[in-house]
Amino acid sequence: MKTYRIIYAVLALAIFGCSKSDSIEDTPEEVGASADYTLLLSSNGLLKAQPLNATAEVLTINPGEIPFTDRVMPQSTFKTGLVLSMYQKTTVCGGEFTKYNFNDHTSTSFEVFADLGSCDLNVTAIAHSETSNFIAYSVDTDEEVDHFVRVLDATGSSFVDVELTKAAIQLAITNNRLFILNKDEEVTGEHGMTVMDLNSNGLIHDMNLGYDVGKILVGKDGNLLIGYDTLHTVMNPQTFEVQYVNYQSGLEPKFATSNTTQFDATGKLYYERPPTGESAHANIPAIYDFLTNVAYLYIYENFLTEEQIDFEYEIEDTTMVGFDEKNGLMLIGYRKAGSTTKGGVLRVKPVPDPAFVDNINVDGIPYDIYVK
Repeated sequence: MKTYRIIYAVLALAIFGCSKSDSIEDTPEEVGASADYTLLLSSNGLLKAQPLNATAEVLTINPGEIPFTDRVMPQSTFKTGLVLSMYQKTTVCGGEFTKYNFNDHTSTSFEVFADLGSCDLNVTAIAHSETSNFIAYSVDTDEEVDHFVRVLDATGSSFVDVELTKAAIQLAITNNRLFILNKDEEVTGEHGMTVMDLNSNGLIHDMNLGYDVGKILVGKDGNLLIGYDTLHTVMNPQTFEVQYVNYQSGLEPKFATSNTTQFDATGKLYYERPPTGESAHANIPAIYDFLTNVAYLYIYENFLTEEQIDFEYEIEDTTMVGFDEKNGLMLIGYRKAGSTTKGGVLRVKPVPDPAFVDNINVDGIPYDIYVK
């Protein structure tokens, strides 16, 4: 197999690498594990699925079909492992909640909000656990806006509404608790966190998070990660104790603004992020190691030639980043230049031995990817 060696930037006061992509090395043949990818694609306002077959060396289109049907791009999504939940407004006063498992390609769908009879309703975030589903929503009455989290059973047949004081903007689940990120839009503009115990559906804790929270994530160790532009907070979900990790100016990992994120088994985070002046592309692939607090930037200009970027692959922007645990490969989805319906997926060996592996073209813009 031939691989292109990568120069990558490390946000830890240094930039280093081996050689640029016009230097090619022969490496010994490797037999990779077989993996099944399900690539979700955005195309003309629809979310579609494309199965792919993969080993460490070969990536091909799988012509077979899976039960995931084309659908309008969901209003809100939530992902844990191989399970994706989606909410889509389907009527003036209601919507549909769908949970899809990409491991066995089973799904559950049910209508929601038929009981309210209110048409001025806005879903702001969703989540799921193994046994329950959660929908944060707001209802505009004549006098005020009321905020709730609806807790539903696995089939949506029973539910309870829990009232909130502020609109939820993101949900996360860890330690059998629902962490509700909110923002005070009316007075301070600050973010806050409300915690719900999932055994009782009672609200057990509130805290102020200050300004400019971009994202909350659950790390591989179960801790809650709160991402800002200039730092992130690691919160113990049991005791609520926090540790602050501040970034040096110019060395921010910027995962708090990413559209897609995926952890590997060691806790490294794979995501897309804007460059810091090193690339002409709006977003580039990156990896953040929470153990060492180091970000690795995979800049296209450092591992592909100008001809590959502009003509062979026609890379305009990074749209998603994932990881193939079986073969140890970073999966980079991108949109092709000048197109709203064409994209591709690059596969790259990450640190400590970074190397470009291959590419495949697809009909649609890569949105997310699931690997089993």
